[in-house]
Parts: sequence; structure tokens; C-alpha cells
Amino acid sequence: MNHYFYDFELFHSPDSSIPPENFQGENAKKLLVVVHKSDFHQENQDFLAKVLSAIKLEMQKDATILLMPDDRNYAVNDLMNSHDYQKCLMFGIQPTDVGFAIETHLYLPFEISGKHYIVGHKLEKIKADTDRKKALWSALQQVW
Repeated sequence: MNHYFYDFELFHSPDSSIPPENFQGENAKKLLVVVHKSDFHQENQDFLAKVLSAIKLEMQKDATILLMPDDRNYAVNDLMNSHDYQKCLMFGIQPTDVGFAIETHLYLPFEISGKHYIVGHKLEKIKADTDRKKALWSALQQVW
């Protein structure tokens, strides 16, 4: 028996059926922001709006916010391929949990099929830590 054949990591296939009530925003600038519902309370919404305004974006007008339930993951990879998104910010979401067969470092922008991605901590953690804010700002400047 070849034991090395089974020596690879398996990735869970997330749900590709996303209820419409999990989306907010108009997507004028083709940006998908993925965040857990529990991390998207008013204070963190205000913080995210400030972050996006620093790169000349209005949260509700220019982006689509995907509110991810804490107990369920949706296929962001399918969403990026089937809709008109060019950039994706994921806060507190691991790429492997939402359908990507990759692992990446936080705040290190990467590109797949011409689309840009940034993965960061939960908004609550970024908001409370100057170093994380700087790392996010640096990543945003590389993509925008």
C-alpha cells in the first residue's frame, strides 16, 4: 500500500447556495467584503467604512458585503468566479474555509485568475491593534 498517496490535505467544500439576505451593498466598484455576522456590529461597520473611505470607496455604494454566519461557510471562490467581483477582502475568514485550496499569510495580497484578495483578522482585532491596522493599510495600498 502506498502511504504517501494519502498524505495530502483535504479541504471542506462550502455551501454555494447563499441566501440574498446575507448580502449588503451595491457593488459599484466590484469589491466583495466577507465578514462574520457577529463581527459586523455597528462599531465595526463604522471602522470598515473608515478603512474603505481611506482608499476612496463608500462601503454601501462601492462594495458588496457578504455576512458569513458563524456556524456556516459559503463558497466565496464560486461567488468570485460567477459574479462581477474584481477584489475581495476577507476579515476573520480563512481561504480554505470558503472554497480556496490555498493557504496564505494575513495581509499579504494575492491574485487568482486576475482577481485580487486580501485576508485579515476579524475587524474587532484589527480595530484594537495599531500594528494590524498598519498591515491592513499596507496591503490595501498594494492592491489599490
